[in-house]
Order: sequence, then structure tokens, then C-alpha cells
Amino acid sequence: IKLRYEIAQDFLQNIIDYKPQADLVIKKLKAKNFTLAITTTTKRTNMEIYRTLNKNINAKAPLNEYFDLIYTREDVSKIKPDPEVYQKAMQKFNAKPVECIVFEDSLIGIEAAKQAGIETIAIYDKYSASDTEAIKTQADFYFHNYTELLSLIDEL
Repeated sequence: IKLRYEIAQDFLQNIIDYKPQADLVIKKLKAKNFTLAITTTTKRTNMEIYRTLNKNINAKAPLNEYFDLIYTREDVSKIKPDPEVYQKAMQKFNAKPVECIVFEDSLIGIEAAKQAGIETIAIYDKYSASDTEAIKTQADFYFHNYTELLSLIDEL
């Protein structure tokens, strides 16, 4: 059990990283005064590690610096595909669905955002590869990676 814990901690602190170019997308959106939130089914304890101890995330775009809100699975009574986490984030910022856009990499995330009435940008993820066609069908926009978004953000 101790070894398993040590391996998990090493993974969370030293291996987990943003997808390629995601940190640049985050920085560009923040520079354009977008309000950024993380709404995740990840456990709060893991998000705290990413926020405070993860060397990759903190070297590129520290969560505290770029995100105005982080909601985890513990912040809601129902997780995705239920839209509660998106509804709660909109309520926090007094925002309407038309004022928001969600970046997602999973089918349940796309479904939750759509149920909340929010437009979605889907980004390919190898862990959701089996759902790619359904994701493409349901998302408003689909990109293979964050690099494809960089020039589009410049046009905003």
C-alpha cells in the first residue's frame, strides 16, 4: 500500500501535465480577460496536488494564477453527465449559458455541458478515443489538439 501511494504521488506531482499547448490556450484566454473555471469529476485531493505540488502545471500555467474557480466532484451532488457542475459555475459568476463555452475531452462532459445549454469545444483525448464519433456529433466544435485553437484565439 505504501509503494502504491508513493507511485501515485509521484505520478500526480511529476508526470501529470497539460495536454500539449493547452497552457498557451489558457494564457491567451486569460490575457483576453476571459474568466476561466475548472469543472471536473476529479477528486479535490488530486486537484490540490495539481494546484500546489505538480511541477509541470505550476511551471507552465499555475492553476491559482489562471483559474478563477475550481469545482471538483465533491462540490456537487451529481457528477457529469449531470449538468450540475456547469450550472453551479454559471451561478457563481452570474453568467448565462450563451456567455460561456466549455472545453471538454469526454463524452459525459459534452453531454453535461449540452444539458446546461452551453456551447462546447471538444478536444481529442486518447482515453475517450472510443467515443470520438459521438463526441464529434454532439460537440459544437471539434479539434484534434490545442495547437489548432491558438490562431483562432488571436482572432477574438
